[in-house]
Amino acid sequence: MRPISLLSEADIEHLAARGISREEAQAQCDLLLSGSTPPVLDRAATAGDGIARIEPGPLDALVPGFLGLAGRGEVGFFVPASGAASRMFAGPRQFLSGTHPDPAVEAVRLRDLARAPVVARNLWNRDVSADDAQGVARLLVSDVPEGFGWSSRPKAFVPFHQDPEETFPLRTPLVEQVAESAEVVGPGAHGTIHFTLPEDWPLPPHFNELCRVLGRRHGGDIVAGASIQSPSTDTLSVTGGGELVRDAQGNPALRAGGHGSLLENLAATPGMVVLVKNIDNIQPDHRRHLVVPWRRRLGALAWALRTCADEFLSTGNPTTLQRLAQSLGIGLPDLPQLRAAVDRPLRVAGMVPNAGEPGGGPFWVRKPDELRLEIIEQSEVAPQQKSLLHGSTHFNPVEMACCFRKPSGGACDLADYVDPSRAFLSSKPSPGGEIRVLERPGLWNGSMSGWWTVFLEIPLDTFLPAKTIYDLAHPWRLGG
Repeated sequence: MRPISLLSEADIEHLAARGISREEAQAQCDLLLSGSTPPVLDRAATAGDGIARIEPGPLDALVPGFLGLAGRGEVGFFVPASGAASRMFAGPRQFLSGTHPDPAVEAVRLRDLARAPVVARNLWNRDVSADDAQGVARLLVSDVPEGFGWSSRPKAFVPFHQDPEETFPLRTPLVEQVAESAEVVGPGAHGTIHFTLPEDWPLPPHFNELCRVLGRRHGGDIVAGASIQSPSTDTLSVTGGGELVRDAQGNPALRAGGHGSLLENLAATPGMVVLVKNIDNIQPDHRRHLVVPWRRRLGALAWALRTCADEFLSTGNPTTLQRLAQSLGIGLPDLPQLRAAVDRPLRVAGMVPNAGEPGGGPFWVRKPDELRLEIIEQSEVAPQQKSLLHGSTHFNPVEMACCFRKPSGGACDLADYVDPSRAFLSSKPSPGGEIRVLERPGLWNGSMSGWWTVFLEIPLDTFLPAKTIYDLAHPWRLGG
């Protein structure tokens, strides 16, 4: 391997001021120069082979324990929400610029979208007809006052739904996530929801007053908080010639390190059980009854496993844990390996049947001394193992319940369970030519590589993301 000589002492001092240690900087240089290591896949996890398929009844028997936890305020929610909405509006932008490959099809989609309530209620006061595809596209992508200004916002602040009771005429994912969380904890309970947001987009003023209104309508009391990605998680990049990319002042240039950088933010989320979900996977009021029971079941299963595992770690008696796992069809290692397997953070990750959606999938991964369940992105798979993707029957909708606190309440050091070799490397254009950039291992991929992982099959209709603006006209969002 080429010796690491990219960083001067002045560089080290500059990075230290940002919270990046010498060791971390050198590790990043190693990865940028030598490349990441693809995981060694054994096979796709399937129902009965790594993915538990459990009827609602046995899971519902565990839910009272979860609701008791919620009643004590010990259920939290973590929602990464710092992503921009620019990709949502790529189609309308291309349509306006004349670069769309099929403008006739795009015009039809724009006219259909214009009849969705979230867009339609904004057209009347702009004197734009729903049949005017160009006018609708301009409203979607133009800034205020010419347009709605939606495409310049983070996705969390783009209206998704119309409120059926007119309390919130248009409800953003921020509002909908609070409403769903209030239903999950239930009446009389309380919890905290933690959003990660861009630095220049804090929570709206008086947002927690809105949370109280939502709590009265939907269930328990939810308090909202937000944080930003720490600068100490930023990453370096190199030129095509293997030299460090520098800024105008000659210092090492830094880039945001991807959603794997949010591990510290997750660890700061209060709760003995923390439910994790993407900001754009959210349903309107009339479909929430399909989602809430499964979020409770995920949390209940995680809490039951965690409680039984902690009993085993304390007493040395594995009987309760083994009986619970056996009754639900969840595999555990033999007793000699059991302590090491469960003495770590736990996640119960929902897996939905694969319907052609992009995203990570569940796999058995070979480690030096074991097979381990992990979530693998397609881009991580080595070329010689791509054929294994054909056996994947499920994908990860980012719906999971995490337990990373000890019985005392203190959090585990989540950095101890990251596989740093699972960093993402890619080429990006720059004014000086192509550069190689580094993203930290994905939050639910390599960053949770060492977690105790349980995969639970959940129904596909619990998953309703909005990857493009046209997803807001999905029949499920409109009452279909």
